[in-house]
Amino acid sequence: MCPNSMGLSEAIHILCFARDKISDSQFWQLMDPDNDDEKIPCVRLSSLSVSEVENVLGLRSAYHNRGLGSFPDVPLPELLISGLSMIDSFLITGASTKATIRWRMCKFIRLAFDEAMNSSSEQGGRLEIHLERRWSFGPIRYNDQVVKLSGYPSYVLWYGDEDDMALNVMVAQDERFDESDKGIAEVLGYLAFVYHHRKNAKKENCPLYGIATDSTTFHFVRLDNDSTYVTTTLDSRVDLEKTFGLLVHVLKQASAVSSIQPTASFTQPDQGEGSTEPLVPTESCLRRKVDKRMQYERLKFEDSEELEDSFPEYETSEDEYSEDG
Repeated sequence: MCPNSMGLSEAIHILCFARDKISDSQFWQLMDPDNDDEKIPCVRLSSLSVSEVENVLGLRSAYHNRGLGSFPDVPLPELLISGLSMIDSFLITGASTKATIRWRMCKFIRLAFDEAMNSSSEQGGRLEIHLERRWSFGPIRYNDQVVKLSGYPSYVLWYGDEDDMALNVMVAQDERFDESDKGIAEVLGYLAFVYHHRKNAKKENCPLYGIATDSTTFHFVRLDNDSTYVTTTLDSRVDLEKTFGLLVHVLKQASAVSSIQPTASFTQPDQGEGSTEPLVPTESCLRRKVDKRMQYERLKFEDSEELEDSFPEYETSEDEYSEDG
């Protein structure tokens, strides 16, 4: 049955043309891109503390600061210094707004990405930065209830196929993230979504990096494939060069990661002494809210050859996913 919010014209296009032209999984993605089970209550990831994220998603803090404790110095780009100075000059009250946070982070991300790619090998050729919308993950058990967790990450660095969750860096920005507990808890949760989604899909995991920031305070998190994590927090107002250097270092590490490959020898990390079942069910998965038109375009591209074989000369694959209005 088509979702109530779907227009009649759009529903007719989908039902009449898409069915039997694409795979079942792609068909149901078109029918319900969000694929949310309304019967499962939703809990905002932002409402959880670090300890709650650890308990619910089966994570633990590492004893040694692997990957974030040592990194080379990087000269500050003049464009970063002048850009941040110009943005700060607009702040009459000295308080950041969502707009100024976005402006500052665009400077940080763009210049750090350029620096990392310019000094990395050719392995990083496929890296792309995407803006992300809503994420949800579940089902999981929280406070003796079956729920799904949801949140809104800001940027994600992809190095391969989105269906394989081939990403290894994500950035969440919000004015609330000047508080360490808020920022680390949320970004750690997003990384755990990806980690468990890959694990349940029998994909190889690799180190995942997360950054939670209000554009001045930066909380860096690394989640390893043994479900342990490390964190470090830097204040760009105190040490801009060190903050930018660690951001570049994280992006360089991301550029060295190869695409995920299926593995038959995937082993579950220890879930704790005496545990008889994984904390996160094997059916739990990550769902990303994707713009509907972008989803049509992506599926259309993947199936273009098969679709065109089934179309008369006067029809094209453009008609398959067209939207009225």
